[in-house]
Amino acid sequence: MQRLLIGMAVYVAVGTLSIYVHDYGVGVYQTYMGGFTARGVGIGMATHSARYLFFIMNIFVFAIPNLHAKLITIMATAIFLLWYFLPAHPVRAIAYSGFTVSMSIFALVARAGIERLFSRR
Repeated sequence: MQRLLIGMAVYVAVGTLSIYVHDYGVGVYQTYMGGFTARGVGIGMATHSARYLFFIMNIFVFAIPNLHAKLITIMATAIFLLWYFLPAHPVRAIAYSGFTVSMSIFALVARAGIERLFSRR
């Protein structure tokens, strides 16, 4: 039960952190590049869908017991995002697939580290 609660706390924390990391990344991009070139409802809905896909995928990753299957799920999501955004939006394709992989791997490592820390006690 303790491992489940620790895992849930880590994934909720990473999910919350991902919102701030995403907004920070968008702000940095707008500062250096001067704003977005693609405008419209379609691409805005696509980026929000990518964020929802990130949250849903992490729920599945949390529930999967096998590390190999977790990594396959993360990579499949990144490949799907690349397929979805390329070739029309290459920067968003790289940004969202990289964001998904890095934040999900961060959640896996943080969960394993915290579980190891609490299992020693």
